[in-house]
Amino acid sequence: MVVIQTLEDIALKTLCETFNKAFSDYQINTVMSESQMETNLHKNGYSPACSIGLFDEGRLVGFILNARRNNASYDCGTGIIPEYRKKGYAHDLIQATKETLVDLGLDTWILEVLSDNLRAKTLYEKAGFTTKRHLHCYSTPVEKLRANTKVELRAQHHFSIPQGECLPSWQNSTDSMATGVFPLWDIFYENTRCGVLCFNPINGSIAQIYIEPNFRNRGIAKEAIIEAANQCISPNIQITNVDASYAPLNNLFHRLGFSLFTTQEEMVCPLGEKT
Repeated sequence: MVVIQTLEDIALKTLCETFNKAFSDYQINTVMSESQMETNLHKNGYSPACSIGLFDEGRLVGFILNARRNNASYDCGTGIIPEYRKKGYAHDLIQATKETLVDLGLDTWILEVLSDNLRAKTLYEKAGFTTKRHLHCYSTPVEKLRANTKVELRAQHHFSIPQGECLPSWQNSTDSMATGVFPLWDIFYENTRCGVLCFNPINGSIAQIYIEPNFRNRGIAKEAIIEAANQCISPNIQITNVDASYAPLNNLFHRLGFSLFTTQEEMVCPLGEKT
């Protein structure tokens, strides 16, 4: 018998196995090891009490993994393994999640969906989600970028990320960076601190870049990204979820030769009384 309940007391190993089965045919490679999943969930603020699972005779076959910060929740991943799809379970999971979040006193539910996943977007819209902004994801081989630079990246031993005009998505937010799982670097130009880069050289992921106003329009952001490529261990460097409406950052990645590998939509559902 199929039942829906929260993911409290469900082991990471079980979550990871079901996650990888559910996303085995996804258009973007999202397969994760247990340690990668643990890091990702910790960074996002995963809450088992806010998360819902679909179980068949005790076996986890579908899920909505949710994070929580204050009165908002974020969908870290929704999936159903292939043999349980097209049976109406996705709708059931969403409705059960909404009821659970309301019972816990949350007022907002946030998620991201691939722009061309029309079926999922329609499902979310019927559940009360609306698109708030469009997000761009960029990537390029590090070998295309590597060159001498005039900037220095110094590991940050304090925690300071100024808020710029381009608001990061949930997973790239300052709260996510504060968990300590993402390296932070101060950007120095002519021995003066002029910005901050949130960058993981192991997987080549950039979360945020900020340049102080009086240092802008000098090519420092470009130099900082090139210097990140110089230090990158991964063969590729990427940044996900750049607000499509913020031209300066999008133009920067275009000038550097990054490719747009996908676009997403950030959708938000206000939570009210249970439906």
